[in-house]
This record gives sequence, structure tokens and C-alpha cells, in this order.
Amino acid sequence: MCSSGKVAQPHISPWNDFKALTNTCNSQETSKRKFCKMADLMNNDVFLAFCTYATIVVLKMMFMAPLTGYFRMTRKAFSNWEDTALGKKNPEERKKMLQTNPDVERVRRCHQNDLENIVPFVPSRGLSWVVGMITTFSMAYRVLTTALLL
Repeated sequence: MCSSGKVAQPHISPWNDFKALTNTCNSQETSKRKFCKMADLMNNDVFLAFCTYATIVVLKMMFMAPLTGYFRMTRKAFSNWEDTALGKKNPEERKKMLQTNPDVERVRRCHQNDLENIVPFVPSRGLSWVVGMITTFSMAYRVLTTALLL
């Protein structure tokens, strides 16, 4: 207990998470061990934050495609000749639709930016998380083997 009467929280570190993971999984049979590790992975705060952020940005990216289409239809601003044939058969009216609109361009650039940044974000951040965990465990292994050999 602390001087304020509250119970002190133990120091949270990746090593404590690893020990808790191995203690709970070692009591299981080998066929259930993989499921146990996956269940413990779902309780990891970093993994949950990554999944939350990845879901939010992927949903935003998916929402931008219909929004671009909506702005193109309501502003009647299309970028190619084939898109103007939706309801107009008169070539003069179709030529008027071949224009750029600042609202359409803003949404289109936002969607293009999402496609360029979000698609590489998801696998690269997942990979960096795995590399970080491997580095942490290897450093802990080195420290413990050095400490035990002295």
C-alpha cells in the first residue's frame, strides 16, 4: 500500500506480459496453447490500439469512394467522357459536364491520399509491432542469461 492508502500498481513491462502469457499457456495442452496465445494477444493494449486505429482509417478510406461519387453526381463534374453518359444523350450537355470542381477535387485528393498512406500503414505497423516484441524478448533473454551466468 502507498502512503495515500491506495494499492500500488505493479510495474507494467513487456517482460511481465511475457511471464503471464507463458504461465497461463504452460498449464494448457499443446493443442490449446496456440488458442491461449491468441487470446492473450487480444488482451494486449498495444495490439488493441493498433486494431482500433486500423479499423477507423480503413473504414474512412472505404467511405471516401462513395463520397467522391456523390460529389461528382451532385456537382455534375466528371473527368472523362464515359461518365457523362449516365442520363444525357446530347453531346453538348455532356461536354459541359467535363469540368473540374474544387469540391470534387478536394474529396478526390483526400481519397487518393488515403489510398497512398493507409494501405501501407496497416501491414507496416503490424510488422513493426512484431519486430518490437521480438527485440524486447531478445533483450530480456540477453539480460537474464548474462545475470544468471555472473
